[in-house]
Amino acid sequence: MKTKINNLEQKNIILEIMNFIDKICNENNITYSVIAGTMLGAIRHKGFIPWDDDLDIILKREDYERLKILLIKETQGTNFTVRVPETVPLGYFNLPFMKVMDKRTYARTVEETGKNYGVFVDIFPMDRVPIDKTDFFSKSCQKKLQLLNLSGFPSYCISDKKIKIVIKSIFMFPKFIETRIRVKRSLREQRNDLLKFMQSFNSISEDFVYMYGCEQYPNLVFLPEWLEKTKRVPFENLSVSVYTEYDKILKMYYGDYMTPPDQIPETIHGYNFYWKD
Repeated sequence: MKTKINNLEQKNIILEIMNFIDKICNENNITYSVIAGTMLGAIRHKGFIPWDDDLDIILKREDYERLKILLIKETQGTNFTVRVPETVPLGYFNLPFMKVMDKRTYARTVEETGKNYGVFVDIFPMDRVPIDKTDFFSKSCQKKLQLLNLSGFPSYCISDKKIKIVIKSIFMFPKFIETRIRVKRSLREQRNDLLKFMQSFNSISEDFVYMYGCEQYPNLVFLPEWLEKTKRVPFENLSVSVYTEYDKILKMYYGDYMTPPDQIPETIHGYNFYWKD
């Protein structure tokens, strides 16, 4: 019987991965910040939100690309591996950001590629966007990503339960065929087009903001001055980097972020990870 990884073990593995990433960033003058629920956890709980089970960091595109090259090199011969969008098997759920994963673990999930998908840390890029094109950027990214996943198999019918996959594979099949006919481009071409579009405004030098157009909060806009400085804060048994303007960022995400919700969820994502043989 496969040994399931409990919540505490999963968080400890995530912290191992984060410590590995943080060390590389510090040694190479790469600026990052924890973001979203991880930023909230760092500020309000000095660690994970009690019901969270992952960790997110974010970087400007130029630092993201530098870190990607370093991670591909530095993970060799370690317990970790880096998954970048260009290496995700075509047809699987394709999101345009990196994951650093633990190779000793795997997810028993119908969403992903099984044994190639272990306990992870998500790494998101931020790109420059003209102030007057934020809505266009967000909607375009979401549309391109939706078409990419609707025209791929098994990505068009992914779900968190096998019965849902069977139902979606039947009822969504006409939409899958219609999308493939309408798009008229290969999955590789669609993926490359999405990645290229996300970076299409990075040459501008004024009247811009930063965005990540393909996440849970696609319309969030980061002002450049929010991202100028970071500081170290406690996070469980580590210290991590956070933007000094975290208050403005967390209010954008959550409003009154220091007040916990009335109803506490068990977990946000509910991943089921196991140790490999």
